[in-house]
Amino acid sequence: MCGFGGGCSLKREFRRADVAAAAAAVRFRGPDNTSVAITDLRRRPGLDSGPVALFHNRLSVIDLSPAAHQPMTDEASGATLVYNGEIYNYRELRSELKALGRRFATGSDSEVVLQAYLQWGEACVERLRGMFAFCLVDFADEKLFLARDRLGIKPLVYRLDERELLFASELGSVARLSDERLALDTEAVPAYLLLQYFPAPRTVYRGVRKLAPGHCLTVSWKGGALKASERRYWDYLEHARPTRRGSAEDLARELGERLDQALRLHLVADVPVGLFLSSGVDSSLLAALLRAAGRSPELFTVGFQEACAEDESAQAAAFARSLGFERHHVLPLGPADLLAAAGRCYPFFDEPFADSSCLLAMELSRRTRERVKVALSGDELFWGYPRYAAWERMRRRSRRVPRALKGALAGLARVPNERAAYHLDFLATGSDLEVYLKQLFASWPSALYRGMLRPAFDRVAPWGFSAEGPAEPEGLPGHVDARTYLPGDILCKMDRASMAYGLEVRVPFLDHELVEFAAGIPAGLKKGMSGEGPGGACLKAIPKTLLKALTPSMDASAAADAPKRGFSMPMRRWSRGFLRDLIRSTLDDAALADFGLDPALFRPPVEEHFSGAADRTGVVWTLFNLCLWLKRGRG
Repeated sequence: MCGFGGGCSLKREFRRADVAAAAAAVRFRGPDNTSVAITDLRRRPGLDSGPVALFHNRLSVIDLSPAAHQPMTDEASGATLVYNGEIYNYRELRSELKALGRRFATGSDSEVVLQAYLQWGEACVERLRGMFAFCLVDFADEKLFLARDRLGIKPLVYRLDERELLFASELGSVARLSDERLALDTEAVPAYLLLQYFPAPRTVYRGVRKLAPGHCLTVSWKGGALKASERRYWDYLEHARPTRRGSAEDLARELGERLDQALRLHLVADVPVGLFLSSGVDSSLLAALLRAAGRSPELFTVGFQEACAEDESAQAAAFARSLGFERHHVLPLGPADLLAAAGRCYPFFDEPFADSSCLLAMELSRRTRERVKVALSGDELFWGYPRYAAWERMRRRSRRVPRALKGALAGLARVPNERAAYHLDFLATGSDLEVYLKQLFASWPSALYRGMLRPAFDRVAPWGFSAEGPAEPEGLPGHVDARTYLPGDILCKMDRASMAYGLEVRVPFLDHELVEFAAGIPAGLKKGMSGEGPGGACLKAIPKTLLKALTPSMDASAAADAPKRGFSMPMRRWSRGFLRDLIRSTLDDAALADFGLDPALFRPPVEEHFSGAADRTGVVWTLFNLCLWLKRGRG
C-alpha cells in the first residue's frame, strides 16, 4: 500500500518543495520510502520545477528492494508510473508479458502494471486482478492515464480543468498541490448528512472529484489544452456471471472453491500476514479456510473493557480456540482509547466521515501494525445486512398501495407523529430504489428531513444511476451498496484507518471474480428461507452453509448461527457519556454555517439527544464530524 499524487499543468510549473509538501501530507500511507519526480512535457527528468510532477510514498510488501521504489519509469519508452495497491495475479501476468518480450528489472507487481500498460494500453486494467489506483504518464502519446480498481478498495481523487490536472490518493495532497484555496462543496453536504460520507464522484471540495470504482480517466495535453475522457470498464451489475441456481449446498461448495483461490492469491507477500477476526461469518470463513490449508496466522479482535452487546471478542475467542489457533490477540478498548482515537482521526480522514466504527478501525489497525504489516479482512456480498430484509418488507407494503392513493398518502405523511410520517412516506413511494434510499432518512427528524434534506438530496442526485436497476428487483440493495456504501463507507473507513499506521488490509471477498460469481446468484438463494431473519429470511445463507461444512464441531459451527452484529460500538450511550464533552465542545454554529447549514435547524435534535428525549445519535455524530474536520484544519 502506498500514497501518491501529482499533476500536469499547462499554466504553471510545480516546484519540488511544494510537491514534497504534498507527499509529506500522506507520508503515513507509505513510510518506507518517499520519492519526487519533476519533468517537462517531453520528459526531461531531474528538474527542480516543471509542468509534470509526481510523488510516491511506499509501504513495501512485495519486492522490498530500492529498485522497486516509485515513481517507476520504463527507460525505453519513458512511461512513468505511480501506483497504490496489490495485483494478486502479477506473477501470471509477468510470465505472460515476458513471453511477449517484455523485460523486468524488479520482482514487484508495480512493474507488472507498467509493462502491462505498455503491452496492452488502457485495456490493461481489465487484466489486473486486485486492488489498485494509479496514474501512468505516457510521454510518447502525450497523456496521463488514471485508473481505480473495480470495487473502489483504493482511493483516487482529482481536480481537472482545461489547463491543469491534479490527482492524489487523498484530498489533502490535492489541496497542497493547488495554487488556490479549495472551496467547500455546500451542495453535497446534504448527501453527507444522510450517508455519513460524501458519495462519489462528489467530495467535500467543489470541483474535486473521486474517480468512481471501475472507472479510468485519460487526460491528453495535445494541442495546448487538456482534453479528458472517462469510461467505466467494470460494473457490478453488467459483469455478473450468468444466473446460478441449485441447492445452497451446491452454491456453498462453489463459493468455497472460489474463495479458497482468492484467499491463496491474497496471501502472497514478502512480510507476515494476519487476520481480523470478528464473530461474523465472513472473517470466520477466512479463518476456517486458512486452517484447512494448514496456515495459522496471528488473529486480531476488538473487545471492550466494559460489558456491551457490541462486544464480539468472547465469541471470536471461542471460535479461534475451536479451530486451534494459538496466536489470537483480543484488543480491549476503553473510553481513554476511543477518546484518543477520536482526537487522532484527522488528518487521516481527508473529508468529513461519520461512521463511528472508524474509531474501532483506527485502534484495531494501530495495535495490529505492532505485530504484522498486512492483515486480511472480511466483507459483505451475501445478503447480510438486516436493512435488506427491512427493505423487502417495506417494498411489499408499498406495492400493495394503489398508485391512485399514493398522492394522498404523501400528503398524510406530514402528520406530526414522526414514526407515522416515516411509514406513510414509505407507502407513498413509487420505485423500489426510492424505498431503499428512504431508509437513510430514518434517524433524522421528519421536519428537518422534509424541510431541507429531501429537497437538497433530490437536487444533488448523488447516485447517478437512479434510472438503472438489476433485472431481478430483489438484487437492488446489493447493486446500490456496491456503488455507494461499500466504496464510500466500508472500504474508505478501513483504507484510512489502516493507512494511518502503515498497515495493508486485503479483502479476499472482494476479489472481482468472486464478486461476479456472487452477483449472479439470485437474491432468493442468497437469503434462503428459515425463521432467523425478518420475514423468514436467513441472512447470508450460502456462506453459513459453507462455514458449517468447514467447521463440523459444535463450537465452531456456532459462528454460523450467531446473529449479525456489525462492527460497531454503543454510540447512543457513549455519546451521552464520556464522549459528551468532546462532542459539545466541537459542535459550532460558525462551522455549520460554513457548510451552508442553518444552525438553528439543528439545535432542537441535538438538545433532544442530550436530554434523553429522543435518540438522535446519527444526527449528533454526523454534525460532530463535520465540525471536527473543519476545526482541525480541513483534513
